[in-house]
Amino acid sequence: MSPERERLKQMAALVFDTRSQALRRANEAREALLRQLADLEAAPAGEGLLWPAAEQARFGYEQWAAGRRAGINRQLAAQTALCLQAAEETRVAFGRVRVLERLPAGRKGK
Repeated sequence: MSPERERLKQMAALVFDTRSQALRRANEAREALLRQLADLEAAPAGEGLLWPAAEQARFGYEQWAAGRRAGINRQLAAQTALCLQAAEETRVAFGRVRVLERLPAGRKGK
């Protein structure tokens, strides 16, 4: 195999590794947002409070949580788009690596 082709394979592998890491980080960020959403489902502790105070605390929490959910959902939508873009870039990089691996050794490019 020519040194140029070997170098091209190495560069393609490096790009694939870089894209794979970016995809992993994007997915981790998305998972963190999903965990934040799940954490908002927990009800506030109303133990030890009288009925009106407990209901007032629950209502206040739900109002706050609704606004927080809206913000997280916006972030989640943007992060999901980043994940999809990173996945596509990773697929393209993987395809390049596979093509370079399958090229016949004796063939020369023009």
